[in-house]
Amino acid sequence: MAKKSLECSSMAAVVLIVASLFTTPSLANPGILLDARICDNQAVAFGVIWKSYHLDDPRLFFVSGNDAHGNIHAINHGDPFDGSQDVTIFSHGNVGRVGNFSGADFATVFRANHPTAPGNVNFYSCNSGTIPLDGVSNMALLARAFPAENDPNATLIGSMNAPGHGTCPAQRGPATETGAAVATIAESVMRTNVGHLGHYAGLVATLQGQWAGNGVHYPGTNQSFGQYCQQQLVNDPTGQWVPGFLEQVHTQFGAEYLALINSNYGGDEFVTCGANNNVICN
Repeated sequence: MAKKSLECSSMAAVVLIVASLFTTPSLANPGILLDARICDNQAVAFGVIWKSYHLDDPRLFFVSGNDAHGNIHAINHGDPFDGSQDVTIFSHGNVGRVGNFSGADFATVFRANHPTAPGNVNFYSCNSGTIPLDGVSNMALLARAFPAENDPNATLIGSMNAPGHGTCPAQRGPATETGAAVATIAESVMRTNVGHLGHYAGLVATLQGQWAGNGVHYPGTNQSFGQYCQQQLVNDPTGQWVPGFLEQVHTQFGAEYLALINSNYGGDEFVTCGANNNVICN
């Protein structure tokens, strides 16, 4: 598993993690969308946990499948995905790929499950803002699934945010190499092109090894966290098991992942496009 991939990622379980923190205002019923790539490593789980601190009553959703026939499922609640006007996407991705989907198929599945244009979309996925040769980025493919009436290259989505060209999202702690460490997951921020302190590689190796089962098993099983996650996908591809899994990931890896976050510093803001900015998404 490449180093970059570690940084790319009932609802009551998540609420228990964040109940003591203040939330910030957001659009109604903010949705957090994740997928099968939550099984790759700790990154997606901690991305979701971090984002949950900063949303008012978020709803979790899970996208299953691997082509245009995929579906988006509510996780332990009855609210429709189309009701979330503020959508955050957590998935490991690459140029032309979002999780187990091509960028185009992901946009098709999203539009099929969210027929009205969202007000805001945050795309926390590697290379989601990367423009391939003779093509458009994953962000732009999703934007153009909601075309403006007078311009098929423009979007009805109010605002879209994604890592800049050729970059991955990463949670970072200090603003500078010599800055003060953050004390909690909630205090971290998401940036691209972050710098790394010298002990970063060792922290990555430890987290990867433990995810694979080096001295760590999922509670009550003989399986690694990765193996347990994959088994849950087989048992229930709609993701109803995800909140309990998030809680266990937070309990087992929270301290080590916070150390990883604090080994990341600096970085760039995401690129932004959409109708509110009058900027075409490419």
